[in-house]
Amino acid sequence: MENRKMDSNYNSISEITPLSEKDTFYIAVREKDSFTFPIHCHKEYELTFCEKARGARRVVGDSAEVIEDTDLVLITGYELEHAWEQHECKSKKIKEITIQFTSETIPTSLLEKNQFLSIKTLIERAQKGLCFSLETIKNIRPLLIELSKEKDGFYATLKLWEILYKLSLSENARTLASQSFSNAIIHTDSRRVKLIQNYINNHFQEDILTLLFLLL
Repeated sequence: MENRKMDSNYNSISEITPLSEKDTFYIAVREKDSFTFPIHCHKEYELTFCEKARGARRVVGDSAEVIEDTDLVLITGYELEHAWEQHECKSKKIKEITIQFTSETIPTSLLEKNQFLSIKTLIERAQKGLCFSLETIKNIRPLLIELSKEKDGFYATLKLWEILYKLSLSENARTLASQSFSNAIIHTDSRRVKLIQNYINNHFQEDILTLLFLLL
């Protein structure tokens, strides 16, 4: 594993994803001969599967790794930058499946239930990026193919939930970006934290006015 160093001229692109507010997720299946999309970030969660991509370099935060033939990564960190770069990849038949979804794809009320706790833990762990073992990839690949072909939105969403659940049971998932990497904004679904944030937001102007009054 290589720790990527940042320089003063470095900039990542903030991507506006195709995910509609009326959809639970967006999926794209691509067959291509090279990786060309630059390092970028977005607020949506993302599950990316690559096949026939040996020699490409995966960048997630300050992690940079040359991948094997297949790769599967989940990113849930708010605006955690990432990309797959051509590097030494010679393949002309790269297959890529990208799934983008949000925190609303599985409602918070469900994530607090016992049956969904492993998925909640998975999403929390993936804030720095998670990559999965070859064994897990072999088990998940057929489900990704099924999902990519599913035309019914309801059943497609259930299939995505199933994929996330199976990923949550994986024992060999590995965190990518270091804990010290600061470009990723870690967020939480904690009710107490949200109450504090809402209070600060709602009383911010009042506190400033009070402070100004005391200073005058």
